[in-house]
Amino acid sequence: MIGNRRYWKTCAKQILSGKWGIAILAMLAAPALNTIGTMIAIQLFPGGSFLSWLLSQAFLFIVTLLSMVLSTGYNYMLLNMARRREYRFGNLIYMFKKGSDGVLSAALIVSLIDTVLMIPFYYLANMTAPAAETAEAILEWSQPIMYSLVAATVLGVVIKLPFAIAFYILADNPQMRGIEALKKSASLMKGHMVQYLILQISFIPLMFISVLLMYVLLLWVMPYIYATNTIFYMDVIGELKEEQKKHIHEVTDWIPKELEDTAADKELQEQQTGDDYNSEA
Repeated sequence: MIGNRRYWKTCAKQILSGKWGIAILAMLAAPALNTIGTMIAIQLFPGGSFLSWLLSQAFLFIVTLLSMVLSTGYNYMLLNMARRREYRFGNLIYMFKKGSDGVLSAALIVSLIDTVLMIPFYYLANMTAPAAETAEAILEWSQPIMYSLVAATVLGVVIKLPFAIAFYILADNPQMRGIEALKKSASLMKGHMVQYLILQISFIPLMFISVLLMYVLLLWVMPYIYATNTIFYMDVIGELKEEQKKHIHEVTDWIPKELEDTAADKELQEQQTGDDYNSEA
């Protein structure tokens, strides 16, 4: 790798320059799908029974898988921006056209990891109740729920860290199987997981400020985070190093030619000056 956090973030700002509008609108597609899916689930499966909750969760699980296909299309769009290729809003459905099987299978595995880790939280939140309606009883009941949520979140981050770039790999290789993408991501992330984790932690202050500003700033923060992760991926796979080598090679080829042209011009000028002097003499 050739970069660090500052380098990746600087590159992200450069690729988003003049493209913030489409980057923000495209970024909203997956969250919008999840929001619509949640609204539909509430209407389709009303009530507080366990069966209704189970059916609604199954429905939302499917919606989440579909939103991951859109998110991978968003990764494809950002890669096109970073590589100075043609990009458009239609890139979001790129994976539906080229083959979404890999994305769906990879998303299924990642979602199953989240679901298994969240089972204690779901159980405590939905299958238990406070012993009484007092503040002390509610606090005692809610503490295990919060602990299980925090534990699931932390374990989820650690377990899924090797798979951080899997969906970028699939954006580059639409026909790849999901399990292959996850394995390749784990292989490429060896030695870089701490860097990636620190990179994500570095965005926490921006996220905190966004919360204070009623989440409005997230419209700019989230594309910025996604673009930075895109540059990180390109660095991990060695693409940035190859571009750097190509640039150095082009500069190396250009400088001697320019020097030769300058030397030739100087020699010609000297010859012309000498000829003029002799003619005057």
